[in-house]
Parts: sequence; C-alpha cells; structure tokens
Amino acid sequence: MNAYRQIIKPQNGFLKIEIPEDMKQIQTFEVFVVEAVNRLTEKKKTKQDLSKLAGILKDLPDEEKSEMGSFFTNIRNEWERNI
Repeated sequence: MNAYRQIIKPQNGFLKIEIPEDMKQIQTFEVFVVEAVNRLTEKKKTKQDLSKLAGILKDLPDEEKSEMGSFFTNIRNEWERNI
C-alpha cells in the first residue's frame, strides 16, 4: 500500500490533489480530508494546575497510602541522577 500526504488549501471550496508520478498508474484512491494543524503557530500546552489534585486520595486507607508511598519511593530511587 502506498501513502501520500499533501497539505493544500481549498480554492473556491475545492481541493486539487496532484498525484505523484509513481502513483499515476493507480486507478482508484481513498481520500481522507482532515484539518491541518499549523505546528508553528499552534499554542503550546500550558502546565496544568496540580492544586486541583490536592486531597484527592484523603479517603484512601492508610495501608494503601503506605504502599503507594513505598512504590513511588522505589521508582524515584531507580532514576539515574547525574547531578
């Protein structure tokens, strides 16, 4: 299966697709029309406010809190730290 990607702008409500030379012998195509995102002007994701997560685990039993704490401590200790 061949794939070809082309970002084009409509002219008078029509899209003109130029078929590459190596695909001109193909008689039938399947076309998907998807809005292109301009990666240069797209807003960067902002950091999420983590304060909304505060207290979310307050009702967790103490044993599970302890297990989670141990788990995360072990994971952090596995990180390579070249500081």
